[in-house]
Amino acid sequence: MNKFVMINLNIFIVLTFVIYSVFAMVDDVVIEPKSSGGKTVALMYAPGCGIGPEAYVPLANAIQSAMTPEYDLWVGIPALPLNVTTLGLKKAFNRVAEELTKAGLPSNHETLYGGHSLGGAVVPMLVAEPEKLPEGFDQPKGMVLMGAFLTRSFKTDAVPEVGPGQYLFD
Repeated sequence: MNKFVMINLNIFIVLTFVIYSVFAMVDDVVIEPKSSGGKTVALMYAPGCGIGPEAYVPLANAIQSAMTPEYDLWVGIPALPLNVTTLGLKKAFNRVAEELTKAGLPSNHETLYGGHSLGGAVVPMLVAEPEKLPEGFDQPKGMVLMGAFLTRSFKTDAVPEVGPGQYLFD
């Protein structure tokens, strides 16, 4: 093959992958509680970069099991374009909030936000501006951050009595 054909073939392959990744998105994950009768809580969970929402189903199930029967935990994990957490997370949380509500989440629920890795680093920035969170999900009671890092805007001075490299969350 000549060089021109090889370049065009490579461009075609890359464009095909990008188009497929954008339009063949997996569905958001919405998990209803395993029990009823407890305090209703919604967990909005942001995946790590490059990880699809379905990878967090076992974690969500384990958290639900640990919280039952005191809490009825609903979990929403959004699918994101190209599985990149920073691409449209706010819009994705709005979409998942609607899906949770349509699935039967009561309006009188508590809300937690969480995330893994880059998702856990982005979530505090969204939660810091509750007026930009989905209606009914705009008064978060806490965050669950796993394998995440704090961006500079949230770091305090190190707290050596807690442990090496430990920070408080402002």
